Amino acid sequence: MPKPNDTYHVLARKWRPQQFDEVVGQEHITRTLKNAVASGRIHHALLFIGSRGIGKTTTARILAKALNCTAFDKPTPQPCDTCDNCIEIGRGTHLDVQEIDGASNNSVDNIREIREAVRLAPAHARYKVYIIDEVHQLSSAAFNALLKTLEEPPPHAVFILATTEAYKIPATIISRCQRYDFRRVAVPDIVHLLEQIVKAEKRSATKEALFAIARSADGGVRDAESILDQLITYCEGEITYKDVQDVLGLIETEKIDQLVYALQNKDISKVLSIIDEVSTSGKDLTQFVEEFIRHMRNLLILKTTQQETLFFLPKEDIQRLKEQSEKFTTLQLIRLVEQLTELNQNFTSQLSHRTALEAFFIKNCKVGAELSIESILEKLIQLEDSIQLAKIASVKENRTPYPQQESSTEKKTVEISSPKTQKGTKEPESFPVQPSKGKEKTIIDTKSKISATSPIKGGEIAPDLRQKIFYELAILEPVAAFSLRNVQLGYEKETKSVITYVSPSDNDALSYLKEMKIQQSILDIAKKFGYWGNSIKILQKEFKEKPVSQINSRKGVPKDLVPEKEAQEWRQNPRIQVLLDKFKGRIVKVTELQKMDEDSLTETTSIEDEEIPDYEMDMD
Repeated sequence: MPKPNDTYHVLARKWRPQQFDEVVGQEHITRTLKNAVASGRIHHALLFIGSRGIGKTTTARILAKALNCTAFDKPTPQPCDTCDNCIEIGRGTHLDVQEIDGASNNSVDNIREIREAVRLAPAHARYKVYIIDEVHQLSSAAFNALLKTLEEPPPHAVFILATTEAYKIPATIISRCQRYDFRRVAVPDIVHLLEQIVKAEKRSATKEALFAIARSADGGVRDAESILDQLITYCEGEITYKDVQDVLGLIETEKIDQLVYALQNKDISKVLSIIDEVSTSGKDLTQFVEEFIRHMRNLLILKTTQQETLFFLPKEDIQRLKEQSEKFTTLQLIRLVEQLTELNQNFTSQLSHRTALEAFFIKNCKVGAELSIESILEKLIQLEDSIQLAKIASVKENRTPYPQQESSTEKKTVEISSPKTQKGTKEPESFPVQPSKGKEKTIIDTKSKISATSPIKGGEIAPDLRQKIFYELAILEPVAAFSLRNVQLGYEKETKSVITYVSPSDNDALSYLKEMKIQQSILDIAKKFGYWGNSIKILQKEFKEKPVSQINSRKGVPKDLVPEKEAQEWRQNPRIQVLLDKFKGRIVKVTELQKMDEDSLTETTSIEDEEIPDYEMDMD
């Protein structure tokens, strides 16, 4: 590691690794190279691929020292760092180890010089090593000129090609090399290295500051060391997170949190105020968007996985992220990340970054992040399903009893289920449905509606009112109607109030219900259908819709209304017996049903058997 010297060196040079084991975060590569050197299986051409500052050139120098260390009779995976070859290679001045910049030596003439020099035997070392950095900058003609030499070089020559853009290298070059992909270094590994440097430099730094430096370095060790070097010069005492923010121009965490809360509450004024503060403080809006994307990404990962180990953050920050993620849906977070990424990509072509950013947040506060073709279609389907489930099934029955039984008229009721009401409200009651006139046949009406003047108890769910309001509101405020699709409606006659049951986690619905315009629209529509209300009560309760059930006055096993002998004959049919047992039905004699009003009966359901035209099973 670094040695004392009067000449000042930046931390990136001072702390450059000199051994394979000192390379941070690239164990999969250093282990392979050490084994290759120890076993003598040294390839003549190696291709190092990876982003900036993660150890490509450093590893190439260590490999050159391992091949040419004179402290051993053969190549060693642990060079001594004391012999002349090791010292000169470490300084970059060795005659037989040449580092070539591909950007400035990219012509055919430069490659021709290499081809002529590589034939000569090394002057002081075992191997001639050519390290070509940024090799993707070579021209097509230069690559073609290098092909033959790269495929069959002299036994004393080793080529190490390093690049950050592997896709620009011809496949003919890649196929002649051993490929090594360098990874971005993990945040904990960078933090551990920074702690060693801070301790060796006799300085101090908080854990939050080191983590912020590591995150800003984006996996690059050299970037992290350069930032730390700058902070050591900037700070007189301990390095804190506030110092990192000031030096790097990072956006305060509080500003990000405030923006998230304002977005959740659809507070446009607060959003614009935060953007104004960031802009007037001289912060780079591009960096602001990138930090906000990173924050929303953390919310999305935490929302979908619930794994805290994926984040290298203090427990307090993770707890804050949890609270924020609970108020977003997964679809909202996905759409926000996608839209922010698209905005960031188009920032360079925007005339005004601030205007584009403000327009993005206004759009998401007004119409939400879920506004897309797919989401609208999904909400339309959900709205249609909710309206169908809210319709009341009324039973209309007019039965002429069998001659053996006294004449009587049965009345069926439909029970409307509602959630547990608040204190002071009444439980829902059953609505009687009068039987229709006609000859004997059981009819189930699945599309009839309760009239607007039906008796409504306080706090009771009113499906017909909800259905009508949805239809009217979808015309006036379609986006609001989508957001209110899961809201249940009731009417409290004593206080003349329209009651809304909404889930506490349904932020979109709560936001729209708090708008005066939406409240007035609901009240106006309710008055139109006879529900005179002066106010709207919002009850935040979970509501699970129960299926509409039919209550029959008969209990136990129903009695057949045909002679016992005939009934036994029909019951011998297994299919009929299964239906009777399942629905607690009985066999009755029926005649043709009289014509009924289409408005009061739009859809009928009956069970008949083509083989028994004079009889029908009466299902309760």
